[in-house]
Amino acid sequence: MKKEVKKTTTVNLKTILKYKAMEKKKKEDFNVGKAVTAQNEYQKRTGSPAFPPSSGVCWVCRKNIYVPYEYKGANGETYLVGITVKEAGERLITGCPHCNRSYCD
Repeated sequence: MKKEVKKTTTVNLKTILKYKAMEKKKKEDFNVGKAVTAQNEYQKRTGSPAFPPSSGVCWVCRKNIYVPYEYKGANGETYLVGITVKEAGERLITGCPHCNRSYCD
């Protein structure tokens, strides 16, 4: 008697949430100057360390973390990747959204 083997797919919740967040982003949500200011204000308000580069330019990939770049997903859809003004004001930026390099090391 053969035993039926069920195939399971491991889904990375972080990846799903990242793509859902990317779907909602629009080019008008991005502004380098306002995002840098928002992140600085967030750090002062919460007493957080300054992880992201002050200019916004990643030390590894040389892309600005606050500028949207379009990437094509595995499903063929295009996504905007970057940190919006709203995100910069609501959470501590700890890595590059483009090359995924951590700034905490």
